[in-house]
Amino acid sequence: GAARARLLAEAVEAFRAALEVRTREALPQGWASVQNNLGNALRSQGSVSHGAARARLLGESVQAYRAALEVRTREVLPQDWAMTQTNLGAVLARQASASEGAVRARLLGEAVAAHRAALEVFTRDALPQSWAATQNNLGTALFDQALVSDGPARSRLLGDAVEAFRAALKVRTREALPHAWAATQTNVGLVLANVAWTERGDNRRRHFHQAIAAWREAAEVYTPQAAPAYHQRLTRLIAAAEREIKRTE
Repeated sequence: GAARARLLAEAVEAFRAALEVRTREALPQGWASVQNNLGNALRSQGSVSHGAARARLLGESVQAYRAALEVRTREVLPQDWAMTQTNLGAVLARQASASEGAVRARLLGEAVAAHRAALEVFTRDALPQSWAATQNNLGTALFDQALVSDGPARSRLLGDAVEAFRAALKVRTREALPHAWAATQTNVGLVLANVAWTERGDNRRRHFHQAIAAWREAAEVYTPQAAPAYHQRLTRLIAAAEREIKRTE
């Protein structure tokens, strides 16, 4: 609420003040670290704002991350570079959700590029949790990108999104991280249902069946007791897909 918004505004002010002391010339790494933190605070501030204020704050967040990346290069500071790329990808996706048409498509393309960049450092072997989280965020950005695309590009992006989500599930297992696993399973189902819409006959039915299977698995974690709203959503999605399968028969 209002208290959170006030605290975020104070954090942004504090980071801006720190940049006057930690200059790029005198303390480049410290300056880049503050720019990254400023980007985080502005992104959070933008998320609790609306309209023109939201657009301005998210834009300033992008600027702060891009500034940090001038010092946090892959060669000199690979992990810091990858983390800032992840942050940049997240804010670009948020900007895209508040945009339309060609601007939305461009921002989603930039978000995808940022997440793919992060995966050059966040490998499954070295940093499995960061790798899986980035794969999940990449999948979401690819899915959103597919929804504003047509024809072969849409099909390719949907396929890439499924791949990214399935990669995330190799680390986000039901045993280790049940809620992250269920969230990603839900995403897999949503993408597969959209793949089904682009097809006919047996292919359409097959992809709807695969979507239902993913949602049924998610519903084993999102039970009516543990997560009633999520369970209701999954129930609605499954019912809609089953109706489409009957219609295609």
